[in-house]
Amino acid sequence: MGVLFSTLIHWTRDIGRLFGNARFSLQAQLQRRKEKRWEKLYEQGENAFANSNYKKARELFEETLSIHPGHIGSLDYLGNIQRMTGDYEKALDFHQKAVELAPDNVKVLYNLAEDYMAGGLNEKAVKTLKKIQDIDHHSLLPLQQLRDYYFKLEDWDKALETQKTILNQTRDAADREREKQLFSQILRSEERRVGKECRSRWSPYH
Repeated sequence: MGVLFSTLIHWTRDIGRLFGNARFSLQAQLQRRKEKRWEKLYEQGENAFANSNYKKARELFEETLSIHPGHIGSLDYLGNIQRMTGDYEKALDFHQKAVELAPDNVKVLYNLAEDYMAGGLNEKAVKTLKKIQDIDHHSLLPLQQLRDYYFKLEDWDKALETQKTILNQTRDAADREREKQLFSQILRSEERRVGKECRSRWSPYH
């Protein structure tokens, strides 16, 4: 009787393990099927975006998010599409959500900075570019974008200061020569600004 009881217990445990493994295997298969689905949708969305079919791309990225709500790439693309169509607030919503999920994703941070620039939120744009610089301090790209942004704002002092930093960090001879030319261009712009202010200050009609 004891042997029979012991056998029954082992058999029950084996059946339980069998069903547990089967359930786990089924869940894994369903999860993989789900992943394949959103991966395919995302790839189609990228292709549509590359072909400038932004309406179709938006639909595909939104469908991707319906399956995988935290998909960084889809959030990033949707933010770019919204900015391209002039809806800066929605662009910010998508990119800020992406940054919350991936705070050190440089690609998303660059796009967030673009949103801020497009919306005229200058301080936030500069802060975001400086954050990128902190994350990847060996790269000159955030500094170059920061310089270009100051140039666009005609903030020659800050553009000049940033360009000096770029020059100090540039090692390639050809790149250094190019950066020197830009430095001279910014310097001339600053000199013109200072000269204009002086003439205005000493003008009898001022």
